[in-house]
Amino acid sequence: FRRVNLDTSYDYVQNAARTQVQNKESKTTFNLEMNNSDVAKIGYRLDYELLPRNFAIARGVTVPRGGYTYRAVDTSYAFGQQRRLAGTVSATIGSLYNGTIRSLGISNGYATFNRHLNFEPGMTLNWVDLPWGSFLNRLVTNRTIVTPTPRMLISSLMQWNGASHTLSTSVRLNWEYRPSSQLFVVYSDGRTTVGPGWPEMVNRSFAVKVTRLLRF
Repeated sequence: FRRVNLDTSYDYVQNAARTQVQNKESKTTFNLEMNNSDVAKIGYRLDYELLPRNFAIARGVTVPRGGYTYRAVDTSYAFGQQRRLAGTVSATIGSLYNGTIRSLGISNGYATFNRHLNFEPGMTLNWVDLPWGSFLNRLVTNRTIVTPTPRMLISSLMQWNGASHTLSTSVRLNWEYRPSSQLFVVYSDGRTTVGPGWPEMVNRSFAVKVTRLLRF
């Protein structure tokens, strides 16, 4: 082992008048870093959350307003970035809004094909069982990174959320056309997957930014 850490934190949030507790979170995490740069973590979290109004957590499932205390155990294992395939595998089990939650996820994924093409996939599955209903929340993401030249980077991000039935995509060009001067071009859109056929467009944006370093 290279390093062992034990981290603890406590957050306490009140309203502006200091008459009502809105959120409390206490967390303890044990980190174990290997000599090959892999990192294993296990943590315990105890939360209190005040919902001032009813909360629609999923389609057809609404959590009534009130105060809720829940706890969870989080575990993860992160593979070092020096590997050809890297990423973090995580699992969570605990309580949520008087019910239970179980989660599995892959995040910070990194797959290298060559020095010009990389992928960063990710996926999270949440099985939630509440007194007011049960649902499975699925979140799938993928980032593609293309580097045609050392000064140019093209990246795209696609994210699908099964609970909200949304699909969002974005593409960004970052070109350093001269030292410390850059051109940014960003396109993004959001779609809904509720209806049949091709996802319907909800929003779209296009942005251009140019920076130029001036020396005096």
